[in-house]
Amino acid sequence: MASDDRSSYKKRTAVLDLASGTSVVQTVENLRPEETFAIDYIKVEYDSGGGVASDLEFYDDPDGTSAGNLNNRFEKFKIQGGDRIIIDDVTYDDVEDDILINPDGNQDAEVTITVSGRVVTG
Repeated sequence: MASDDRSSYKKRTAVLDLASGTSVVQTVENLRPEETFAIDYIKVEYDSGGGVASDLEFYDDPDGTSAGNLNNRFEKFKIQGGDRIIIDDVTYDDVEDDILINPDGNQDAEVTITVSGRVVTG
């Protein structure tokens, strides 16, 4: 069995509510330079009042990165109003910068994003 030599971790859950029509990059989780984030699950919920399909892209890039400069996409969802998607069989690499989301702005109702995992140091 592989050993894990990281010195410590702390459970953390981040929740972000995206308002209808949001189309700018949003930060879901900020990390310090010495931290990484091991994702345990991602949940995306699109309010049932939403009637338009929308794309959400997740990135491992520094906070403040603009949409045109995002490089490290690790997940993409196409959602419809009323969707509740949970990814809990995670095979993502640990996030090294920050967890960002780039919504396309088509959502016409609130979208709630939950990311839970372990902040690892060392």
